[in-house]
Amino acid sequence: MVVPLPTGWDPRPRAEHPVPWTNQTSEHFLQPTAQELQQFVQSAIQLTCTNKNVTESQTILIYAWNESSENGGCLIPSVGNGTYYVNALSKILPMTCPT
Repeated sequence: MVVPLPTGWDPRPRAEHPVPWTNQTSEHFLQPTAQELQQFVQSAIQLTCTNKNVTESQTILIYAWNESSENGGCLIPSVGNGTYYVNALSKILPMTCPT
């Protein structure tokens, strides 16, 4: 099993050119704080460490770092956030299971 991690939803890239299938505006987005993201990633890694029998690959998948207006677009550097999330993750990664 690979542990998937969604990281939020940010429709701001669609603000200037909205898609016809949604009426959400750029004011409606949910993103974690840097600390929440760090905690989420650390928890996922810890889950793989404590459940090696089902997480043999010892892998987490952060979905999707480059989906700018879909699930998880908050990780890539952007006009709105700069490198906020990349910087947050750089403080905790790499992280490995204790031996």
